[in-house]
Amino acid sequence: MPNIKSSIRSVKTDAELVQATSVIDKAASKGVLHKNTAARKKSNLAAKVNAL
Repeated sequence: MPNIKSSIRSVKTDAELVQATSVIDKAASKGVLHKNTAARKKSNLAAKVNAL
């Protein structure tokens, strides 16, 4: 996934969740996202996947 938004929008399975989480973590480590924002995005994605 080339960027954060496209990786978040494409999540529909556990495998895609792992990939999106990796993109979010990389963005947080580089300072693109604040660590709490990254945690919130990952939590929301996990809840979305679990609801499916």
